[in-house]
Amino acid sequence: MARVNLPAAQPIYAAAQAFVDGALRGDSSLFTPGVAIWTVAHIEELHRRFVESPDTSSRSFLEKFQDQLDGSAPAVYQLAGELIYIHLLVATGNIGAHAKRGLIREVLG
Repeated sequence: MARVNLPAAQPIYAAAQAFVDGALRGDSSLFTPGVAIWTVAHIEELHRRFVESPDTSSRSFLEKFQDQLDGSAPAVYQLAGELIYIHLLVATGNIGAHAKRGLIREVLG
């Protein structure tokens, strides 16, 4: 696999490797290592609440997502935040670091 060998890219590679090692090869959290967040039960609950219960209204993503997750276990909120973190890890363009952190904090909150 081709890799960008720039100092600024190294934290992204480190985060991606932590995701592979902790979450994909185990069930460990990216934010709280050693805590089982990426479990089948949590993934299934998030899938049921988000994918199987779409909200097609014109409200913002966060408004809809908050309603979909309402009543979930704290671990499901954390899984959702970690998924958004991974999704945004390499996102560029109109979303900067401040907006990325804000979105993750909002989901975790």
